[in-house]
Amino acid sequence: MYDKRTFVLSSTLLALFFIQTRSTSVNFFRLGCFQDNRTRAMPEMLGDWRSDQSNAIQKCAQAAKSAGYLIFGVQYGGECWSGPLAHVTYKKYGTSTRCVNGIGGSWAQDVYGIVNASLTANYEVKRCYEVDVIFYYQIQGGLTSGTISSTKSTFSLLFSGVSGIMSSLSACRSVEVSRKDILNSPPGVESVYFKIPLIFTASTSVPDDEVSQKLTNCINTLSNYKQFLDANTPKIKEGSVTHSKYNLSTISNKTSCCGGDIPPPCCGVGSIQINSTKCGCLPGFKFVPGSLCVRCPSDTYQNKQGQRSCKKCPGRKQTFGKTGITSESNCSDTNPLQLSDQVVYLPYDIESETLVTNVTVTGRLESLVQPLLFYMEDVTQQQLSRRESKRKRRDIDDFCEGAGTIGPLSYFCVHRLTGGIEVTDEFKFENGDEFEIKIRVTDSDQWGKTENTASIKFISRDNCKEIRALYDDATRECPKNVSSPKGRDSCPSEKCLLPLFDLLNRLNSSEILQMECSSDPHDLANVARIYSQCIGPPIISLSPNPQTVKRGAEVILKCNASSPLPLSVTWFKNGMPVGQSSSHLKIDSFDNDDQGDYFCRFSTYLTSSSTAPALVTMEDTFTSRVSFRIVNKNFKNDLQDPRSSSYSDMQIAIERNLDNYLDSGNPAWKYKVKLVKFRDSFKKVGVDLVIYSPAKNEDIAPYYNRLQSLLTDESAMGNILKPLKVSRNSVTIRSATHCLPKETGKKSVRGIFEWQLTVIGGTSSRVKCPYGPPEANATRSCGGNFLTGGVWKSPDVSLCKYKSARTNKLNDIAKTKVDKQNVAKVTKEVKVLTSEPDDMNEADAVLIADVIDSIVLLDDSLNETAQDVVEVIDNVMKMKKKDLQESQRTSKASA
Repeated sequence: MYDKRTFVLSSTLLALFFIQTRSTSVNFFRLGCFQDNRTRAMPEMLGDWRSDQSNAIQKCAQAAKSAGYLIFGVQYGGECWSGPLAHVTYKKYGTSTRCVNGIGGSWAQDVYGIVNASLTANYEVKRCYEVDVIFYYQIQGGLTSGTISSTKSTFSLLFSGVSGIMSSLSACRSVEVSRKDILNSPPGVESVYFKIPLIFTASTSVPDDEVSQKLTNCINTLSNYKQFLDANTPKIKEGSVTHSKYNLSTISNKTSCCGGDIPPPCCGVGSIQINSTKCGCLPGFKFVPGSLCVRCPSDTYQNKQGQRSCKKCPGRKQTFGKTGITSESNCSDTNPLQLSDQVVYLPYDIESETLVTNVTVTGRLESLVQPLLFYMEDVTQQQLSRRESKRKRRDIDDFCEGAGTIGPLSYFCVHRLTGGIEVTDEFKFENGDEFEIKIRVTDSDQWGKTENTASIKFISRDNCKEIRALYDDATRECPKNVSSPKGRDSCPSEKCLLPLFDLLNRLNSSEILQMECSSDPHDLANVARIYSQCIGPPIISLSPNPQTVKRGAEVILKCNASSPLPLSVTWFKNGMPVGQSSSHLKIDSFDNDDQGDYFCRFSTYLTSSSTAPALVTMEDTFTSRVSFRIVNKNFKNDLQDPRSSSYSDMQIAIERNLDNYLDSGNPAWKYKVKLVKFRDSFKKVGVDLVIYSPAKNEDIAPYYNRLQSLLTDESAMGNILKPLKVSRNSVTIRSATHCLPKETGKKSVRGIFEWQLTVIGGTSSRVKCPYGPPEANATRSCGGNFLTGGVWKSPDVSLCKYKSARTNKLNDIAKTKVDKQNVAKVTKEVKVLTSEPDDMNEADAVLIADVIDSIVLLDDSLNETAQDVVEVIDNVMKMKKKDLQESQRTSKASA
């Protein structure tokens, strides 16, 4: 499988030989010996036949063919390696001389190709090198076409003789020396040259392993004839003048007929050896006689092997510069490199080398060869601030490092690798000037660059005139180098404060002004910060009053505050702004949905203050917050998307069915259910409801008893909410205004505490400690708000005694600071108190754990206390299992 750019396969096919086997065996040929390392050239190990070395190659070939691979390697005497890209990667670490008997060696592998009769051959395996012999002349006025033609004929005769002589040498036996067409300089050029390309080809009688060396030995003999060549270089006669050679001839290094330094026998770039003598073009390439396999040009592709042409992309689809494409799917309507045009405003005080923007690149960048390269193609200037609008070309320098070096001026430069555009030190600000720059971006693919262009317009605009005027006013009126004020006398006069905060408010009104006009050479921002300490936050003079009103009544809430700075006011209901911006909030006709906590916030530029919240509720109405979870996963996505039809359907069903359910049985109260929201809750759907009921305060206990009984009836809730299934024990019910009566504690510990109905924000009436002391009380606060409902906070029972005398003694010890002087005594007291563990309770275990923690922290005393500590722990472990587990839960909750 080939990727979207096509792998460039330069097949270094060394020492090729074909091994014939039985008809049931796999036919393969050897490519040569190649290096390997821990980062494998072929990553998949297909088997290990080191114990059967005589059959290792054939078994490896069969395994590779079964896996669908055409290339495999045998190393270390029988390990078999291959992979899906083995035909590309097998030679990545170069050749090796460490292979033995065809089964590789240590970090060396004999590599083989499997014969595939279905593959198409395009040309013979190349067994040759090319060497160029070049002759130079210096001829005033150059040569005519006729003289060039006759001189080439003379060179042809000379090298026919040379070829004949070399063919008779022992070093060149079985090597054919031939010549390609002679190349020459154009007519009329004074530096004249003639290049004679010689081809050295090994005959098939030379073993594949010896081809490269045989050809090299023959080529090396050519230098022995260089003096002969120089002496017999043709003299050129142009008219009546005869010219001799300007320089001695030169002989180039050998190059492979497959390209570069690929040693023969070999297949060229874009080819794969398909059997012992033939090469075939890969997909993405086409065969061109004389040029071997060449890449399919841009906007074409070839998905088959061994083809002589490429297919055009369908319709108007393109490959956007890419060549060697192997699939029609890589033709596209959209350039994978997308650029965005921009408009950038340049402030009046811009400095040289300021980064003014970055070229924005998006698209399918993963398909491009990194890094991307950024070029500045063109820049024009339009001077709108002048009477005459004129456009002129600006020479520009692509590299920011060299900006300003090309005349006449270079106002901008682009960073080649990042796309950041800077202004240079030659840039001059003129309000209204416009510059339009064309940016070109390419990837780094050597076989076909993808590119795109974008336009960036720069506009010189002074947005800060008004800001500078305010700044100048504040600078004149405000003192310099101020420090923190000490008392009210240090506060500035209004002559300073007013322009100072006019300036800050104006700056704060626009993100553009903040970015462009925030220059502060006199540090007025620091002046404002220091003076804010004596101005302080707004002083609240009036907070809204809590109210309980009748349905349909008009409600007016008021608040007020003062400050020497301009104030703005925002009203909030249940933590969310309600859109009112005056000190009065009016509700024309109060209804259930208007209930909640109201407060207003007064703000200056520097700080703000909020009033205390005021709870406004409906008279003779209970408002309850109810939540539960739905376990049906198939409803999750729909119920969390308010746009889905299921969301609306379920909302109506839940409200209607619960209304009917709660109203059934002729209850003393009527119920109105309203869905607040569906939400995510522990990977399930959480449902939040509010329930309104007209009722009297004295009915609150029976009302919530009935509501609790109905909503926690798992069977009934399952029936009325079908197909939704309510998660077991997930139902919570809270009053929106109160914490409901609740009982806590244990008789065996500190006793039972009965907490009465308490308004949110209030403290429960005191509950006497069940086991004394006589004057001691426990207290508990009610937290939460109208939105969450009343939530009891942890009770404070610290003044209450325990039922058990032992627990009280342990409590006294736990309050004692343990030090080196008393640690032994404390440890022994605890040991005595725990000597009878059968009737110990969870409170005892928690208190003992606290004391033991304090004891073991005194490292110096462990020798003295260790035995007693062990006995205490042993006693605790003898407690009743139920009480011990309860103590662990208590400790975790406390932590």
